[in-house]
Amino acid sequence: MSNLIPCKSCNKDVSKDAKVCPHCGKKLKMGLMAKIGILIVILIIIGVAGMPSSEDIEKEIATIESTTPDNINTAKLSETFSIMSKSTDIQRDNAEEEIKGKILRVNVKVYEVNIEDKEKLIYRIQGSSTNNTPGTFVNIYARNAAEAKKIESLKTGNVISVKGKVTGVFMRNIDIDLARIVK
Repeated sequence: MSNLIPCKSCNKDVSKDAKVCPHCGKKLKMGLMAKIGILIVILIIIGVAGMPSSEDIEKEIATIESTTPDNINTAKLSETFSIMSKSTDIQRDNAEEEIKGKILRVNVKVYEVNIEDKEKLIYRIQGSSTNNTPGTFVNIYARNAAEAKKIESLKTGNVISVKGKVTGVFMRNIDIDLARIVK
């Protein structure tokens, strides 16, 4: 098997290991930095193309708001996902699959409030578990500045009612996205 390949520029035989054609001086191999640069550009394009628009998010939130919440036993979830749970990893994984994608209305006992996006009024609230409700991580999309101010004024121990879509479980807490505060 020959260790020679034709140069793409001058078509003369060149070693497979050569970085530059000795005949015409044409660069034969793409450098590592160029390959990394191209990979980064591709990943950015894929990431931007895969992001839903603000309109799409608002439509999905409106659908969630108008949908009757699924009948989910939050006390059972609290028991399944608590730190002292007797449930196994398999049982927790099965419970997660059962609730993933469902619409949940739950009372959240506030533990922590963070702002995810000040412009879009998106907040992340961590809720403490109780006997009747599991711990939660909720992404709340405030409707307006007044609701954002209300969210920002929440203190540890306050209880709010939210409705959103279950996206999974993170650190034994139910992860809820596209949520709104409900009365």
